[in-house]
Amino acid sequence: ENTPYDSGTEYEEGTWTPIITDGTNNATAGGNNSASYVRNGNQVTVFGFVQTNGLGSASGNIKISGLPYTIKNTIGSNSSGAISYAEGLNITENKVIGLYTQVNTTNAHLTIWEATTGINGLTAAEWSADGGATIMLTYMTT
Repeated sequence: ENTPYDSGTEYEEGTWTPIITDGTNNATAGGNNSASYVRNGNQVTVFGFVQTNGLGSASGNIKISGLPYTIKNTIGSNSSGAISYAEGLNITENKVIGLYTQVNTTNAHLTIWEATTGINGLTAAEWSADGGATIMLTYMTT
């Protein structure tokens, strides 16, 4: 279904706080942990720098939580994002990290291309206590 653009549609700019988490345990945010967003209708674009200065009890696969709006709950609303810069990670060269959304949540899973079959979840140990990355992600909300 195509919906025509409505010039009266909600437009908003703001900030949000990205959180590195394993789903139960949060890492400690670093001093440069800062992110912004733009919402135009039901499309949200987030961007910023996600940084930690400690992992706390986070372990296993990690994600970024705290997106400013819940991701639309339809399989067609899945999206992925870009990481163009990273620092302090505990990974080997020639590995690419990325992120993808989880519908009906405010989460983006972190991934690493390290297998011929595709991606694996990026782990807290691979992120490391002093990890950081620039992110950009566009997704649909309701």
